[in-house]
Amino acid sequence: MLMGMTAATAQDVTWSRSAKTITAQDVLKALEIIEFDDQVEPMKRELAGMSFF
Repeated sequence: MLMGMTAATAQDVTWSRSAKTITAQDVLKALEIIEFDDQVEPMKRELAGMSFF
């Protein structure tokens, strides 16, 4: 259920900026909107440790 709420809210955030692709920032904003603020900083730390190529 949490994943569904997060995904739907992240999609709304994405559409609000007239984009088509959900970004990590959209997901972080979605977590804040659905009141899971305590998960934002741990997620940022995890993302900072990842390398994308």
